[in-house]
Amino acid sequence: MRRIANLIFMGIFLNMVNYFQGSLKAQELEKPLQIKSKHIDATVAVLYSGSMVALHQLWYKDYGSSKFHFFNDAGEWKGMDKVGHFVTANRVNSGIYAMYTASGFSPQRAMWRSAIISTAFQTTVEVFDGFSTAWGFSWADIASNTAGTAAFCLQQQFFKEQLVKFKFSFWPSKFNKYRPSLLGQSFPNTLLKDYNAQTYWASFSLARATGFSKLPAWLCLSFGYGVNALTGARVNSSIDGLLPPSNELRASEFSLGIDIDLVKIKTRHRWLRRCFNVVNIIRLPLPAVTYLSTGTTKFNFIKF
Repeated sequence: MRRIANLIFMGIFLNMVNYFQGSLKAQELEKPLQIKSKHIDATVAVLYSGSMVALHQLWYKDYGSSKFHFFNDAGEWKGMDKVGHFVTANRVNSGIYAMYTASGFSPQRAMWRSAIISTAFQTTVEVFDGFSTAWGFSWADIASNTAGTAAFCLQQQFFKEQLVKFKFSFWPSKFNKYRPSLLGQSFPNTLLKDYNAQTYWASFSLARATGFSKLPAWLCLSFGYGVNALTGARVNSSIDGLLPPSNELRASEFSLGIDIDLVKIKTRHRWLRRCFNVVNIIRLPLPAVTYLSTGTTKFNFIKF
């Protein structure tokens, strides 16, 4: 839980930084920024090295080290951590790609460089896990990371854009109180640690999907995945002395709702376009229908 929560945070952070740099695109300037390849690569290398040092100091130094070992966590948290790895890898690719293309790189070169850098980042984290007594090197994580990178590259290669965009949403759940040591207590902690409060979304344009050009380009349909009533990786735990009520069953949560692709909204304000680029990693609170694997269906006028 701690591992993927930190990956989500760093993925969002890198995406925001790179989108701010990548917001100076050809349509905003007569020409993209002409920066030498070695300067961009040097910047990326510094960001990569710095983030790895920070990651080790903040999240690994308090845990013991061991010989390199493997850990099979494929069945934990009903797959939420694997979806998190997928989305994180995809969004890191997207952010780095935007930075390179804004600096004058061809789309093909930018795509391959973003894929290599994202893979290096994610794999380094897995190696750290492999030497930590708290975790282990996970092939399931590697598979999820690779799938997220592949989803970005394949769309860029064949469609020249991201037809399906992957997003994240959050709303505090009531389940962190049953295991605050793992799911967090404060808002920042639960934002990163409580899977019950998180939903991952795949969002695509209705106009592109249906071929009905009169639909606004920014109107999207979005599929979401989340979980409900999980206080342990495989079974609910009473480590903190409490268990969720017996009528609260562990469940997967599938949602279908509308969404807005903010970057498709036309505006003359450059600062607003930059804000839209950053905020677009979040699925906005809009109507959705949610089905729980326990058999319950509900309509949310506002679904976070």
